[in-house]
Amino acid sequence: MAVGECISYGSACPSLIIPSLHEKGVLPLTGSAMCLLDLINKNLKITPRLLMSRYCVWIGELAKNKEALLERIDESLIRSVHFFLTNNTTFGLSPVSELAIDSSSLVRLAPLAFYLARYEEMFSKNPPFMYHLIHELSALTVGHRRASVAVGIYLIIARDLIIARVAKNKYLTPTQTKQVARLAINKALIYYNSTYEYRGETGHYALLQFNKFQQMHLETVTIKELGKTKYAVDTLLLSLCIFFRYPHFSGALRQLEVIKLPDVGALTASLYAIAYGAELNITYKKRFEQMLGS
Repeated sequence: MAVGECISYGSACPSLIIPSLHEKGVLPLTGSAMCLLDLINKNLKITPRLLMSRYCVWIGELAKNKEALLERIDESLIRSVHFFLTNNTTFGLSPVSELAIDSSSLVRLAPLAFYLARYEEMFSKNPPFMYHLIHELSALTVGHRRASVAVGIYLIIARDLIIARVAKNKYLTPTQTKQVARLAINKALIYYNSTYEYRGETGHYALLQFNKFQQMHLETVTIKELGKTKYAVDTLLLSLCIFFRYPHFSGALRQLEVIKLPDVGALTASLYAIAYGAELNITYKKRFEQMLGS
């Protein structure tokens, strides 16, 4: 994620060691995502209140670092904390215009896929609970169900890729990856289409529907035809289009450098890292060496 976000900012990293980027606060969305990952690694029950508390602690730790780039912290999450302390509720219960449905929650909540994979058996017995948790966390900053649908679809894809990779005890092939991703998308859409609260939002994800040949409509369009904005729907569709189109990260890398959208970069790179981890590490290391050399 940090690699993709950094590449999309159009700048080379001062170090290949990702924790150092986190400590200096140069990657705002990845920084808040790493706070969530820290909670998951501690086997804690994830709640919106706990995530906000952990991020506040991280901000305090970051402020002690003289080299920290505090202007690059996650402003929307800071506003969410202030809103929660003032109103004792999250943005999920406040009115949000369609213009405010950005993609920040997609990147911020990406590590939740590991939590869903770890407790997959529990969540499979109660899908509404899982999707409600996703909505609660998404609504910390974007209180619109369309955004939580995007987050839900992405997380189910990432979760199923993790489970498939662990089951095979090796990274997946491009064919296996596409098969797992298609089934995950279909699984998420079945739930959202059958749930009253979300039914009106799934039409915005029509490109993820399947044709009579069991192929997604998204796989028949070109990257040029898709929107390139911070809108949650555009970010998800663009990331998935790149992911399905290029079996190797080197091809995706060229697109990310042109598009220059940090959210798309972080989201796309995270999917490649899960499915093709070893290949991704080699690719981005060589690319960073070229960027640093120039």
